[in-house]
Amino acid sequence: MGRVTRWLWVSLAATLFLSGCSSQEGDASKTWGERKLRFEQAAQLAQPLVTAIDGYIAAIGRPPAKLTDITPEYIKRIPTTGLSECPDFDYRSFSNRPVRLVWFDLGSRQGAPMKKPAKFPDGDPEHAIMLFALDSEGRIVTASIDRLPKDMKGVDFDVARWKRKEERMLMALKLSDAYRLHGMPVAVFSELLGPHDGSRVIGNVPWELRINCSTGFLNRDVFFYWPKQKYPKQIYGGDVEAVADWAYVHD
Repeated sequence: MGRVTRWLWVSLAATLFLSGCSSQEGDASKTWGERKLRFEQAAQLAQPLVTAIDGYIAAIGRPPAKLTDITPEYIKRIPTTGLSECPDFDYRSFSNRPVRLVWFDLGSRQGAPMKKPAKFPDGDPEHAIMLFALDSEGRIVTASIDRLPKDMKGVDFDVARWKRKEERMLMALKLSDAYRLHGMPVAVFSELLGPHDGSRVIGNVPWELRINCSTGFLNRDVFFYWPKQKYPKQIYGGDVEAVADWAYVHD
């Protein structure tokens, strides 16, 4: 059994489990002002967790590998976000190694207007691209598509056609229907998609705390905290807005 096949079975099991975990509050239908207030409240709930991580670093000299490393000595228990649709904080230790962005060329738009203004400078500006932000272990943190033409409908993903660079734009829209991308290791997506067309460093932070409320491949809430609080203008497929000491990504 190859890496992709094993990952597909794991993804299928996760999908079946999560299919019953839909949002109870319909957060996507709320105004940004209402959602921003909820994220500000979540940031307040996270402050004891941030303090505990800092305490661990002061004592041990490096970030914890996982949140359970700081309980119960530095915090009695890990708090929840206060958001019923995404109650858990997600933590990544980057071990002072940079976060990386890799991208795949999806082909020329043939002069067609873009669905949204371009967010990334990578690759040929006349081409659409698919981008993965990777953590320090090479796992996908977020996936996005940039410079896509208007009014496109996806087609089923086919590995052979993808590697021949046929209809990549259309297949990229359906990729997350076939595979669970979040957390996918570099070895798996490299076998699936072939070599990427470019990469670059997008951040150099010791650790990240995040709330990730995904509602689909191109529609999700990403709310994250870096200890230095020096956030880029764009990351993880969208524009960044500071919310308290955290950052929210507008898709």
